[in-house]
Amino acid sequence: MHSDYGRLPAFLFSETLLVRNSSSAFMLAKQSYRTVSAEGELFEPAVGSMSLDFGGKITDMTKAILFGDSVEDLREMLAKLSKTIEKKSAQLQEISERIVVSDAEKIKLEFGISNVENKIASELETSSGKEKSMSQFASNNQILQSEADLLTMELCKYSRRLELLTPVIDRLSSRLRSIGDEPSSKSELAAKTLQRSQIIKAIDTTNIELGQVTSTLGGFEGRLELDMRQLCEMDGEKDRLALELEQRSHQIEELGNKSQSLEAELKTLRDQEQQTIDSSGNAYGVLQEYERKIKALSENERKLSKEHSIIERESALLKKDITDLTTEEARQTNDLVWLGYKNLLDEMDIGAAIKELTDEYEGVKSRINLRADEAYVQVIEGYRGMSTRRNQLESERNSIVSFIEEIVKEKEKVFMEAFQRVDGDIRNTFEKMTGGAAWLEIENPVDIFSSGVMLLVRFPGKTVPRESTALSGGEKTIAATVFLLALQSLKPSPFYLLDEIDAHLDAQNTERLSKVLLERSKDNQIIMVTLKDSTVSKAALIYGVYPKEGLSQVVKYKNPAQVPLAQISENKA
Repeated sequence: MHSDYGRLPAFLFSETLLVRNSSSAFMLAKQSYRTVSAEGELFEPAVGSMSLDFGGKITDMTKAILFGDSVEDLREMLAKLSKTIEKKSAQLQEISERIVVSDAEKIKLEFGISNVENKIASELETSSGKEKSMSQFASNNQILQSEADLLTMELCKYSRRLELLTPVIDRLSSRLRSIGDEPSSKSELAAKTLQRSQIIKAIDTTNIELGQVTSTLGGFEGRLELDMRQLCEMDGEKDRLALELEQRSHQIEELGNKSQSLEAELKTLRDQEQQTIDSSGNAYGVLQEYERKIKALSENERKLSKEHSIIERESALLKKDITDLTTEEARQTNDLVWLGYKNLLDEMDIGAAIKELTDEYEGVKSRINLRADEAYVQVIEGYRGMSTRRNQLESERNSIVSFIEEIVKEKEKVFMEAFQRVDGDIRNTFEKMTGGAAWLEIENPVDIFSSGVMLLVRFPGKTVPRESTALSGGEKTIAATVFLLALQSLKPSPFYLLDEIDAHLDAQNTERLSKVLLERSKDNQIIMVTLKDSTVSKAALIYGVYPKEGLSQVVKYKNPAQVPLAQISENKA
């Protein structure tokens, strides 16, 4: 705080530090300074306590409310206090929005950090997998190298053997030619020839083995070269992953620093929010208390004003009655004087008149129902109760009618969904099976639940569709089977049992039906009794029943054409 008078700040604030905002005041209070912000927020050393609006408008208004004498002054103070509270509420709302934005940014950063950590973990797993593969390739390379060395040694051995055998074969050939001219050596020639053929056979076998070893060696060399290329690629991939890991680590550090700064800012905003809430809460309590007092005073004033107006109105009426009676008395007196009665009339005997009226009342009282008003009240209350009950029943009836209408609509919706699904399945299956067309129709579309459903069928070559009841035996079988399969598509069963449904079908329709059943058997198990070979040939498991010596015998057979390849391999193994 700067001033042209050097000792003025110390005289005004003594050991209290004046700062511009509450954040600086809060941080200095943590360092054991007594601080006050320009907005009037006082912080004790070490943040031991805090006073809001120190020397500000709320304090001044509170004092004015406590020591004020006029209701108008109180109302003015309350209006000012309401404006101050609205301002504080706006500040609180702004701080809350900033906190929400900061929380969203924090969540986004945490989500990004978690994604980066997951990517790093996946990259580390990939790198470890690559390292394992590299070590495996290295071991395979060593094994292949040792095998190549062994094959090279065997090749050299067989080459030496061939070199040794070649001159021996030449000598034997020359000797055979020389011996072949002598007739006495035919048996020896035959033995030598047999020996020669055996040696040639051994040489051919050796050459074949040598070719196999050479081809194997070439394959091993190709595999070795391929493994070396893969090893080089894996080295490059490892370097790239290491570089990416380092980049990800830097990103995580940056995001962590940013998250810490956001957490510190969020903590500061929450402290400011709590301060604003405390300040608004205290002022709101005082405001509510004085509003209650003002409301009670206003209510009392309204009651007194109402009673005063009633008394004034009754007083005016009484004054008017007195005036009217005085006027009437004067007029009657004048009339009597004009008629010649100079003296006033004698007083009447009021007691006798009252006695006559009382006797007349007693005589009439016995003929009047004195409880008629009570009976009338009871009848009225009963009528009102019955009217209320009638209205309740009418509302309950309306709710029940609306509930029934909703149930009818829901039932119609469910029925139409099932109808359309079954109709679509019938159309597709029948067209795939026969090449014709079949569909469902509702007899009365206006009221679907008061009529039936028709199955119309048009086979290939027919122009007019017919109902299912007008078809032949085989056509009925096809239509009924398609219809049942479509119905089961709504709620499939785990298995189906069919008994000679292809008995009345020709070969072409039997083949089509068996294809449809084979396609449906992918999701369900179908057990079928049939005598048609085309249907049996498509079954995965066949049970045959035949009589023998008066008893039924059963034979079981698995169709290899329908058995999965993996199961066939397991059975062979």
